[in-house]
Amino acid sequence: ALHLGHTVVLMDKWTAEVPLVGPSKPYDMAANSGKEYWLLLTLVNQFSGAIADGFEGAAEAAGVKGVVFDGKGTVNEWNKGLNQAVAQGADGIILWGIPPELVQEGLDAAVAAGIPVIDSVNGSVDDPLQAGVLAHVDVNAYEWGDALANWMLAESNCQANVGVVWPPAFGGLDKIANQTR
Repeated sequence: ALHLGHTVVLMDKWTAEVPLVGPSKPYDMAANSGKEYWLLLTLVNQFSGAIADGFEGAAEAAGVKGVVFDGKGTVNEWNKGLNQAVAQGADGIILWGIPPELVQEGLDAAVAAGIPVIDSVNGSVDDPLQAGVLAHVDVNAYEWGDALANWMLAESNCQANVGVVWPPAFGGLDKIANQTR
């Protein structure tokens, strides 16, 4: 059983500064000057808005154009965003929480145009790649779920009465919501 002291210690792990891990060799970002990268969000909310802000800040620091597309939580908008990125000649596309199998036509168009697509926060890095997806990038959903549970316990003095609601389309959230100790 967890107790508040244990939960606070666990929260220290999640609030500590994270060391920067980067490439082992210097990378010349100037070679990417003028390129355009798209981040297609499932929808914009407080959490994904912070992701978008970080993406835009990183793009600016790298000297590239970062375009954020709000998928508004619908498959139609996700497809619209992916097709728009392809039509505008994006140099790379990130699907954030968008199940690749629901945008296969756009993925096929990206492949035909030579545009790499990365799937993010949508399952496991060990899942097979959907046709048209170059790579999965994800968090450790089990650890993330553990951190969220401990945060709720710490904030409520171990009196949390919690329900979890999430859209089933997001594979990664299944792991977070079902985290148990």
